[in-house]
Amino acid sequence: MNAHFVYALKGWIRFRFDGADEAVTVVAGSCLSQPGDVTHNVIGQSHDLEIIEMFKASAADDRLGVPVRLDGDEICYAYPVAILAATRPA
Repeated sequence: MNAHFVYALKGWIRFRFDGADEAVTVVAGSCLSQPGDVTHNVIGQSHDLEIIEMFKASAADDRLGVPVRLDGDEICYAYPVAILAATRPA
């Protein structure tokens, strides 16, 4: 993953990140932007959690890349951004 963004619509979600001394809590109306390749875990969440989560695949994951031909014979890869909306069942 090259980038990770979480926006809380409702409730809260708590993350633990490698190298961070304290947990990070994202509450309704706030967001989190995380650099790619940072190991993290969800360590808590509210029962009414609703989030929008966006992430971009890393260039190393060429299974997701879409080949794009540039000028001449040069080919590069475009990587999609995934957007997920998640709710926790009642």
